[in-house]
Amino acid sequence: MDERKINAYTNLLMQILQCSRDDEIDRLLEIRSDVFDRGFIEFLEMAGNLKTKQGEVDLGNLCVELASQLSLKLDRRSSQFREGDLDFLDKLIGIVKNRGNQSESIFRFLQQHLDRLDCHFVEFLYLFADREFPKYSADLREALAIVFHDLSHLLLQFPFGNRADIVEIAIACCDLTLCVYRRDSHPDEWAIVQNTLGLCLSDRIQGDRNRNIDRAIQCYQQALTIHTREQSLNNWITLNINLASAYVAKPQVNIPENFEKSIGHLKLVLQNIDRRENLETWAFVQHNLGAIYIDRPLGNRLENMEAAIACCEAALSVYDRQKHTVEWGKVQQNLGIAYFKRSQGDRHVNLELSIYYSNLALEIFSPQFFLGNWSKIKVNLARAYEDTSQNKSDNLEKALNCIHDIFEHLSLNDAPEQWAEAQLELGRVYSQRIQGDLIENFERAIAAYQSALSVYTKELFPEKWASVQHALGYAYQEQLLTTRPQPIERAIEHYQQALLVYSPNTFPYMWACTHLNLANAYNLCKTGSIAENIELAIDSAREALKVYNKENFLLEWADLQNNLGQFYTRRMRGNRDNNLQQSFLYYENALKVYNRQSFPLQWAKITLNLANLLHKSGKSQEAIAHLELALEVFTLNAFPYAASVCGHLLGNIAFDLGQWEKAIYGYELAVKGAEISRSWIKDDTRRQEILIRLFGNNPKIIEACIHHGDIEKAVEFLERSRSRFLADLMTSQELLSSQYLSDEIKQYLQDYERLQEQIDCLYFLNDSQVERSAIAHFDLLANRSYSNIPEQIAQLELEKQNIWKKFRRVDPVLAGELDIEPLEFDQIQALVNTRTTAILSFYVSEEDTYIFIVCKNKLTYQLCPSQGKNNLQQWLFKQWLEPYITSGDRTKSEEERKQWREQWQNAIPIVLTELSERLQLDRLIDEHLQGIEELILIPHLLLHQIPLGALPLADGGYFGDKFLIRYAPSCQILNYCQNRPPVINSMTYGIVENTQENLVFTNFECQYIAELFQIPNRFRLQGRQQGTVENFRELIAQVNVIHFSHHAESRLDRPLESKLELGDGYMTLGQLMTPGWRLTHLVEVSLSCCETGFTLTGITDDTLTFAAGFLCAGARHVVNTLWSVNDLSTALFSMFYYRDRQQGICRVAALQRAQQALRTLDSETLKTVYQPQMIALFDGQFKRLNEGRQSVKVKREASAAGSPEYEQWDAMYKQLSEKASLARRHKQKVQKAIAEMAEQLQPFSHPVYWAAFIGSGLR
Repeated sequence: MDERKINAYTNLLMQILQCSRDDEIDRLLEIRSDVFDRGFIEFLEMAGNLKTKQGEVDLGNLCVELASQLSLKLDRRSSQFREGDLDFLDKLIGIVKNRGNQSESIFRFLQQHLDRLDCHFVEFLYLFADREFPKYSADLREALAIVFHDLSHLLLQFPFGNRADIVEIAIACCDLTLCVYRRDSHPDEWAIVQNTLGLCLSDRIQGDRNRNIDRAIQCYQQALTIHTREQSLNNWITLNINLASAYVAKPQVNIPENFEKSIGHLKLVLQNIDRRENLETWAFVQHNLGAIYIDRPLGNRLENMEAAIACCEAALSVYDRQKHTVEWGKVQQNLGIAYFKRSQGDRHVNLELSIYYSNLALEIFSPQFFLGNWSKIKVNLARAYEDTSQNKSDNLEKALNCIHDIFEHLSLNDAPEQWAEAQLELGRVYSQRIQGDLIENFERAIAAYQSALSVYTKELFPEKWASVQHALGYAYQEQLLTTRPQPIERAIEHYQQALLVYSPNTFPYMWACTHLNLANAYNLCKTGSIAENIELAIDSAREALKVYNKENFLLEWADLQNNLGQFYTRRMRGNRDNNLQQSFLYYENALKVYNRQSFPLQWAKITLNLANLLHKSGKSQEAIAHLELALEVFTLNAFPYAASVCGHLLGNIAFDLGQWEKAIYGYELAVKGAEISRSWIKDDTRRQEILIRLFGNNPKIIEACIHHGDIEKAVEFLERSRSRFLADLMTSQELLSSQYLSDEIKQYLQDYERLQEQIDCLYFLNDSQVERSAIAHFDLLANRSYSNIPEQIAQLELEKQNIWKKFRRVDPVLAGELDIEPLEFDQIQALVNTRTTAILSFYVSEEDTYIFIVCKNKLTYQLCPSQGKNNLQQWLFKQWLEPYITSGDRTKSEEERKQWREQWQNAIPIVLTELSERLQLDRLIDEHLQGIEELILIPHLLLHQIPLGALPLADGGYFGDKFLIRYAPSCQILNYCQNRPPVINSMTYGIVENTQENLVFTNFECQYIAELFQIPNRFRLQGRQQGTVENFRELIAQVNVIHFSHHAESRLDRPLESKLELGDGYMTLGQLMTPGWRLTHLVEVSLSCCETGFTLTGITDDTLTFAAGFLCAGARHVVNTLWSVNDLSTALFSMFYYRDRQQGICRVAALQRAQQALRTLDSETLKTVYQPQMIALFDGQFKRLNEGRQSVKVKREASAAGSPEYEQWDAMYKQLSEKASLARRHKQKVQKAIAEMAEQLQPFSHPVYWAAFIGSGLR
């Protein structure tokens, strides 16, 4: 670019910058058309970039914007008219000219031609101005100027079409008008068009918002140079009103200053207007002034709201609902906002008035015709409901419904700012919501805030951006109440971001509010020095007090007094007594403002804090009195979480004082409040977390009941803490059946099964081992998952978990359609059918173990002192669980695992003997179990892993010899089993056996059972080919009793992934616990596999085992195993068990007799009775296979070598040969195994062989 051109371009730019109006620029460009070319556009872009780099950002941006606008003008020179636009314009001009005072005809016409009202029509109008308009006569041009100006006004009122394009067309119409109405020739008309152009620019969506408003203000100010107060009062009034609106619409810098300018313009109007002669205008100004006072950043907030209400009421003295419907509705809308923000007077009354006025406004503004007003009213209505302390939970749901209503009618594209405002309010409601899952509410709040930030950027909307940052801080602060808190540092970070915008000069109220909340966040922060964090909290609160003084911000001042009371209660620096005394003073100050009648919720919160302070000051009785007062507000129905917190503190204080009745009352509130919160959650994991926190925080509840002598209530509370997840599942299973499943549930189940099939294909174990398990434990000490699971399998299992969660969310229990009522003691006692039966319910507290004995007509308990979690549980873990789990840890060598197994096995008799002494079983029998013949055992925590029936007694016998024993996860589960209808039909039996074809003794075991019950071959799934997943599903649907004899795998890291190994896949515990596996016809299940009753339970005591799974699916009784059992001993146990069952002996007695028969079996009987039968079985198998092989061999030899027939017979021959060889090898293994076992007189007397088998469910 040569120097001459650069000089010419520079001169043109300087001339443009001196122009004050767009029409002056147009005239200049016409004169300088020799310089106005594409090179000038490039020059402007270069100049803009250069100035920006040099730090002159405003000038740089102006040059770039000029380049963009002038480039469009150049483009128009070469552009062509779109076909039909000229005819459309002619018709439009005719309709506007002839419409008279009616707008309906033009609106109808425009609505019929919405396809024309787009950006192309904008270009057409400018082309028309450049090419056609100059050709018309002066008179015609002046007549058309009137039409285009009218059209611009009409377009601003037009409610249809793309709003951005409509406004651009209106601006183009103004520009066309200004081609005729120039300042020098038509000053009055020019000023009127400047006002209209200002309105268009204020409403403009395209372009930079701040720049548009600046241009609008410039238009109004230019018009005021013509329409002065003296020369044209009415126009002067209109321009000042519009200037006031423009100033408050500016989105960026100097917001407080702009608000003051706006107020100044409106007050100036009121000073110069005659109310009697300009009644409606006076009312309009009053209304606008009221709206500005509502949002005014400066001044006294209390006085601002009172001024706003006074202005609105003044407007209503003129506006009548029938005559001024829209204006009347807008005033109601602003009154709703003003009363929401009002500090003076009763807060509850103010909120009621806010709701009242908002609802009045909604009677006028519908979403169909006034979407903008309607959505703003809905947001304010939501805020009023959100702030209403009475019926807080229900009101928050009303607030949520208001916002959801908005999103049914409003999208991001419709009105970005209003959509973002609704998202901001949605986040606020979710961050305070009482109902529903706390974590889910928190996540939804964060998502809503992030959505708002997609519109409210710091550059375009700094105040709103800061508002969202502040709200995010509050959300991260409140989510500390959840079971998965995020670091409080996130809240601090967001508050500090907000303070980048808020300052004491520009936004004093929000600056102070942010410091108030920042103080709370520092108080909660546990990283770094806690003492220093508390000092930071105090400092931040004192900063807030610089604005929130008692005179101007009474409620906010009271909030700070309450917060400072909390900070000084925790303060570590300074004199402790002085700090506590200071806390009392702060709380007293707060309670002088927040009285119970006007502010019940805030009053109750302060009263709770004061109770905590009294407790720390050693004034426990006063603390209890304050908690009881707070609980009059924090009722269970209205504030379940707060009631739970109060109840927990009340329980602990009363417990320490020995006031057992009050302690029970407090703990009961804590439990019920947590249960209500849990009922709102639709995620199993988080429901469990609620229980973990509940019963982890309230361990003394049962002990309080015992001290009070209310043993029945102790049992009730104990039952409430057990197996709640299993109870949820069983409740759902009882309600649902596969034929009534919804399409949604069916799809989830199909997806779940599909993923399991993929896992089966990718990872199918084929381990050859003596035990009937493929243990997949994990290292508990290192908290490390079993690392040999392929990554692809782990990913598929994660997908299965996600589908499980989705399926469970529509479950009737989790969805809140069905409540599970905890059992009362009478219902628990009713589970004991006879006088000779008793339930033994174990409870391990922090220090002791309790055994509750529930008989038909009495209830007693036995205390085992000093045998609590800190003693008994730790001992069981080190002596029993850790060695056993380590023996199955595949990260260790085979030799190491063998050593751990031997250590565990050798310690079994020692551990069982000591445990019997710790639990004082002999005393239990003597004092509580006289006359009892049958026991239903409900263990607790690690006692679930112990064969309690194998605990030795002083007389040399075993606990299980003295009583018939069966187990239950909880009384609730037992109740479900007991209430199931009996199966009347004769029993049909089925067997699934040796699906991996690598167990030796299972063939003998299953053949014996099949012959005993005459089970047909179609109900016997033998080996890989028959024992497929599909065949298994068909079999279990047809039988009442099923016997499993094959491998199983226990997964402690993911219990629902525990599995039964079938021929071509797995049956997982998770599958079994879905409605797709409803087995209501199933009476008895015998799991002759390993670890089908082995699991780890936490505080909630959920036993996620196959035993529980089959009970959940519909079975009445399940025989299962507590550890990895020996193949030979398992086969013999099963034979003894079914022998007695076939003779009509009940299940629990058959199990007891089978254990006794196994452990007393002598080696001679094993060698002379059972070994020959086993040898005969394998000899018979070999004989049949060999005969078949010889027959196939003859057919093979008769076929031509290499022919398809030959290959077929050859394959069959090899298969039969392999099976015959396997029968021989099995025979040899039998001989070897029995020879080794027979070295002892009673080879199976050790508990490891017989004690693992237990029965769960009904008798």
